[in-house]
Amino acid sequence: MALPKRLAAAAARRELSGVLREMSKLREPGDSIADRAVRLGTYGDDAAVLIPLADYEQALELEEALEDIELELIVAERLARGPGELKTLEEFARELGFTAELGLE
Repeated sequence: MALPKRLAAAAARRELSGVLREMSKLREPGDSIADRAVRLGTYGDDAAVLIPLADYEQALELEEALEDIELELIVAERLARGPGELKTLEEFARELGFTAELGLE
């Protein structure tokens, strides 16, 4: 069974088991998260997307890598500016947007 690009709600109810069975066979991520995505919707409007687990896990890994790169760029920029004004760790975390992760909200 080839994966459909889009399923209406009624078709999704009928074909979900088959789509999931096909997705479970996909062990390696695709070139893009959208390559094997199946859009689900009602009345012509897309409401959700099913993606194979391998593609989802790859997207999470890439997101983490991008966050690491972003943090490295921020640190490099700060180092290039010199010591300047000293900030507390809490102020620095807030500036970077890590308030929720560090329980600072």
